Amino acid sequence: MTDPLCAKNEIPTTVLSRCIHDLKAHGMRSSLLAAFLYSRAVKIPMLPLMVHYFGTLYTGLYVVNILLFSVLSGVIMEQLERGTPQGLDYND
Repeated sequence: MTDPLCAKNEIPTTVLSRCIHDLKAHGMRSSLLAAFLYSRAVKIPMLPLMVHYFGTLYTGLYVVNILLFSVLSGVIMEQLERGTPQGLDYND
């Protein structure tokens, strides 16, 4: 029997927040976390359905747009983090 979370392609927020906390504790940069969270909007199993309903052009532009903006959000987060003094890290 398959796990219902895997079948729906969803990860509960509590599990995701624990994973993010562990990754951050092991030294993952906030910019990579921001890019990861933003790019979760692209659902690989839903792409064929999106192509069927909206067409290849729209789906392609949607995916490229999401991926570009995920990289952009990571770059912005990196810039914001550089301006933060070392003593103000509230993630601990």
